[in-house]
Amino acid sequence: AQIYANPVPVDQLQHLKQLRLTNKNGNFVFENTHLEGNLEGPWQMIEPQALRVKTEVITKIIDSLNVIRVRNFHRLEPINLSSFSLDNPTLTLLFTNFKNKPFEIKMGLINPIDNSAYMTISTQNQIYQIDPLEIALESWDVAQLVESKVLALNVSALASLELMANNNLTLKLIKKEDKWVDQTGMELSTSKVEKLFERLEDLRSSSILENLNTEQQQFMDNVMAIPVYGMRLITNQ
Repeated sequence: AQIYANPVPVDQLQHLKQLRLTNKNGNFVFENTHLEGNLEGPWQMIEPQALRVKTEVITKIIDSLNVIRVRNFHRLEPINLSSFSLDNPTLTLLFTNFKNKPFEIKMGLINPIDNSAYMTISTQNQIYQIDPLEIALESWDVAQLVESKVLALNVSALASLELMANNNLTLKLIKKEDKWVDQTGMELSTSKVEKLFERLEDLRSSSILENLNTEQQQFMDNVMAIPVYGMRLITNQ
């Protein structure tokens, strides 16, 4: 184990565009709003709901991959994939960098006898027997992933913002060089625009509506069918 290097190229995961985490609680897709893809983000969850990701979540995931300790190797063949539950993984991490190059990690079962786990990497042709990850990503849920703030805004990455009322455009902010203008081309007060973004970033959620019954879902469908307001954010990407 002392001569087996960590097979995860953590240095290549320092600038990310997207991360899809799949575990027993479902699929969670996170999008990085940072212009250069730095890990600090801020990150926005886009599936299953649009919610802001806790600041430390992505760095914790990368840090846990950085200290993986390999115990042994096994052949990448169907019988082993099935034996170690890698054909039905307990955790899948699909990273996408800014060149749209994917990198996938799959985790199988944890062996209770010797407390080891099994892992495959999309760029490798073998199964790794490792120490279990320091964080139990296979059981993380929405509450552990997101914070009460709803939007993850990176103002420096924004190209425009549109506000609609009853499906009609009421205001459009467009960034031209270092200035903001409206849909008529009129230059706007930079301080007031920044204040608007601050207020949007401060929007908080008191609760997340999940597992609605039929009556509750019908109510929500009716409420959201004709939204009173709508907002569209467009980034430089």
